[in-house]
This record gives sequence, C-alpha cells and structure tokens, in this order.
Amino acid sequence: MARGVLAVNSKGNITLCTAQNPGHGNCNHLIHMQPNETENQFYERADKVNQVLAAVEEPLSEYRNINSTKMLNIPDFDRLEISKEFVDENHDILAKHPNSAVRALVAHYGHNLEELSNDSANHVRRVMARDGYYTDKFLKDTDPYTREEAIKYLKRSGKLDKDEIKNLREKNNERKNLKGLTWRFRQLTNRMYSSSGISNEEFNEFFDISDRGSEIMHEINN
Repeated sequence: MARGVLAVNSKGNITLCTAQNPGHGNCNHLIHMQPNETENQFYERADKVNQVLAAVEEPLSEYRNINSTKMLNIPDFDRLEISKEFVDENHDILAKHPNSAVRALVAHYGHNLEELSNDSANHVRRVMARDGYYTDKFLKDTDPYTREEAIKYLKRSGKLDKDEIKNLREKNNERKNLKGLTWRFRQLTNRMYSSSGISNEEFNEFFDISDRGSEIMHEINN
C-alpha cells in the first residue's frame, strides 16, 4: 500500500504526497491534509484551492498574452489584474503557484517573505529586492539583476551614501565579469585536455583568468 498524505498539487489535483518533509524540498503541493483534519474537511479546503487557481487563471492568461514577446526583468504588476485583497486572503495558496509572476505578487504585498526569499525564480527575488526586503541577503544573490535591485533600493531609501553605492556597484560588476571569466576558464580547461591542446597565448590567458578570478572572489567575500 502506498504511503503518504493527501495533498493538492499545483494543478488542483488531489494526490498522495510522499515527500519526506511535505511542503518543503521537492514537494510541489499547495496544501496537505493535517493530522487533526477529517477527509471531508480536507476536501473542502481542496475545493477552496481550486477556486483560487481558477480565479487567477483568466487574468494570468491575459498577462501571458500581453507579455509573451517581452523580456521583463521584473513582472509588470499593472497588467496582472489580481487584487491586493484577493492576495491578502489567499497568499498561502498563491505563494506556491507555479507561475513566478503570481508568487512575486504575493511577495510584493508582503506575504510569505521568508519562503519566497529562497524562490528559484529570479523574478520573485528581484521584486523582493526592489521592495526592500532581505536587502543584505539579496546583495549577495547569484542573479546580478537581483543584486542591482537591492542596490537601487538602498540608493532610493538614502540608507547608503554615494561612495557606498559606487562600491556595491563595482562589486556587482565584478561578479558579472566573473561569470564570463568562468565560462572562458572552463572552455580553456576543456581544450587543454583535448587532443589539440591550447596555444602558448591561450595558456597565458588561462593563468591570467585564474589569478583574476581569485582576486574577484576575494573582493566579493570581504
């Protein structure tokens, strides 16, 4: 017999959750049946989840059509017609919605911040950084645009002076450059161990990148 707990996934279907820690890790369920809950009570909550998912589908579909050809660093909430009142009432469900723009909207209205600060979608973290949440954390984010949004917030809020902002931007640019250096370093490493090998010029470039990469990482971590 399959072991697990009744749960509702991101499509609104009732399935068994067999995750070791339901609601965390690779679990994609929106709600789980609670130990003190009857099946009927859980089914009522499942109906509520499906009502919420259905309610956001139309504005989300329109949002997708409008923005299908745009490369947006941050979701355009003016075109995502989901009210603050609706988000306030249903944020625990919407915070696990499969669409990152919906999750970003939840964070924008100040809900589920700790959970969403670790969201895998850059859009979500960028919105949080822009709105001034977890600034220290997002200044060290792996995404350069998230880091830049955190810097912009600090500049707008007047929490740092011009020299401090300049220093943060220089570090951010160093991390952007590091990505390019890392890609080139891997390319040269692969070629070094291939049958064709690398030229003397590329050999010198290899060690130059290695030295520069170490300096950049030292600056970032201090």
